[in-house]
Amino acid sequence: MDFNVFSTKKIPCQRHPKEILSHICTIPDCQYNNLLLCPKCQTPDNPHYTHHKRGILKIKDFLEAQLYLVEPSVADELILRTLDIEKKIKLMENDFKNEDSEIDKDFGALFALFFKISDTAKTTLKKMIRESSQKLAEKNQSLNKALMTIKNNKTEAKDVQQIIEAINPESADHLMKSLLNKKQQKYEELSQAVAGLIAELENCPKERITYKKSENGKRIFEEIKDSFEKACLNVLGQFRSLLEDPTKKSKKADLSKIATNSPLKDRNIDQSVAKIAQDIERSRNNLGKSPLKIEKDPRNS
Repeated sequence: MDFNVFSTKKIPCQRHPKEILSHICTIPDCQYNNLLLCPKCQTPDNPHYTHHKRGILKIKDFLEAQLYLVEPSVADELILRTLDIEKKIKLMENDFKNEDSEIDKDFGALFALFFKISDTAKTTLKKMIRESSQKLAEKNQSLNKALMTIKNNKTEAKDVQQIIEAINPESADHLMKSLLNKKQQKYEELSQAVAGLIAELENCPKERITYKKSENGKRIFEEIKDSFEKACLNVLGQFRSLLEDPTKKSKKADLSKIATNSPLKDRNIDQSVAKIAQDIERSRNNLGKSPLKIEKDPRNS
């Protein structure tokens, strides 16, 4: 792009009508009315030229500089800073990963404790539900074992042999009757045991402990769940106390300061802004450009 086109327009100077405007003041917030200057404006008797001499550029050079929002050297320096910040953030990310591992380890221990407690509770509930049935099963197994023993082992054969050997006309009737009574008694005893088990089995569905079948049981479960959730939320608040913030006090002080004053009154912010301004000014001075720092205007003293 040819920026010499501006000179072909030959815009006359308002103070010196015979002169053509050739320079521009680039000092930020310049308070003088004549921002554009001709050669005759650039004399020691002109306060504007005297005070802002370092910031007066040729119009052509100024227009060329407008191709960039900021000086390329300044942009390069700021880009280098962002790259440096990126490196530091990556280093911080490594620290975060180490802390992530420690958090996972600690919460793993908490989860293990929770599952241990909940598993104990589940096991207890399941055991209580099966308790009546388990007792009935044990009784039935014991009775079955006794019946199988009686069936397979003729333990009463000796008694019968003794009765036969002791039998005589006078006692035969009595001995046979006692043998029948003993057999009948044993039969009735075993029959009653089986009948008792059958009765227990029939009553078992009515009397056994059940889990959350009634509306009351369902309501209690919801109350337990709500209480557990509230307890977890309370614990979550306690977890936050594990985060150690060394600047917590200073942050509170800064917030109170910002609430009453301008943000730029904060010392840290002032220092950061001043440091960037100094760096940019140094870059501009290296290129022979106007600085950001404005010389004091004698008119305002």
